[in-house]
Amino acid sequence: MRFPLRLRVPGWCRSPELRVAGRPEGAPDGPGWATVTRTWRDGDAVVLRLPQRTEVRALPDQHGAVTVEHGPLTYSLKIAERDERYAGDDTFPAHEVHATTPWNYGLAPLPRPEFTRTRTPGPVPGNPFTHATTPVRITADARRIAEWTADDEHVVTPLQDSPARSDAPVERVALIPMGAARLRITAFPTASPDGRPWTPEPPYRRIENRHSGKVLAVDGMSTENSDAPLRGAGNRAISPCSPAPGDGPNPPARPVPCGRDPPPPPPTPPRRTRTPRPAIAPAPPAGS
Repeated sequence: MRFPLRLRVPGWCRSPELRVAGRPEGAPDGPGWATVTRTWRDGDAVVLRLPQRTEVRALPDQHGAVTVEHGPLTYSLKIAERDERYAGDDTFPAHEVHATTPWNYGLAPLPRPEFTRTRTPGPVPGNPFTHATTPVRITADARRIAEWTADDEHVVTPLQDSPARSDAPVERVALIPMGAARLRITAFPTASPDGRPWTPEPPYRRIENRHSGKVLAVDGMSTENSDAPLRGAGNRAISPCSPAPGDGPNPPARPVPCGRDPPPPPPTPPRRTRTPRPAIAPAPPAGS
């Protein structure tokens, strides 16, 4: 029977190898399709081999950061975790996951990143996407970027332009498939001694109600006492910095100085006033 057989070559694959009935056939690089049209007979075997290789993909819209990929998998930094239950019950627990090892690494770009891929022998586990069970790992050269930090709520500050300046020694770090990492650094800056200075993020400010704990405003919003969301004796300013001298037990609702001036508040819109209507006297009785 004669018919065409089409085989998909994924986009990450280069130089695929195709053999039909023991003979080599042409196959394009991915993404694409390899088509074999022939008269097929019983016992014809089709073997398509898709080589995988480790590649660094640039992210121009992420300040020149890069990702590390091997075949169809994207890799993340392996970060040791501490799982902490902070609320809920045994049926519906609420957990937080905290990093216990450094995460602020940039890949060493010179002359090019060096990678070593290892694979654990044996069958693939039922769930290969955990720190303990993932059978594949990549090690890479990296430098720590001391100025790349997290805020006081453990949120990582944004990426800055690569390569970042770092005089830290080169370390070998472990990368694991992104699906196996719950805490993920996947878009890596690059780092070298002659890179661009990394500017530490300034502390943020927010305003909360002392009694309810609800956040009423964040850095960059107006903090005028006339603004309705900020009225109330319990409002106070909180910040990673120390309170200003003279703030008593019930400080005013204003940003705490943190070494930089807050942005000026937006102009107050004009208030709409209502012109009072003249009083209308009742008509006098008839004949008066």
